[in-house]
Amino acid sequence: MNGYSLYSCDTPRCTGLKEVITPDGYLCEDCADELAAEYEDEGNQPTNIGVARHT
Repeated sequence: MNGYSLYSCDTPRCTGLKEVITPDGYLCEDCADELAAEYEDEGNQPTNIGVARHT
């Protein structure tokens, strides 16, 4: 047993209770908010989509 409660957030070293189901597991509200912000930031990254140039 890892010493964490069955109802503890799945984020390592977090002591919050599971509240939200996410792609990364069952998280507390604070960790879920941080995860959502990270996903939003990833969506704003510029991407290299290979622009076709006519010469």
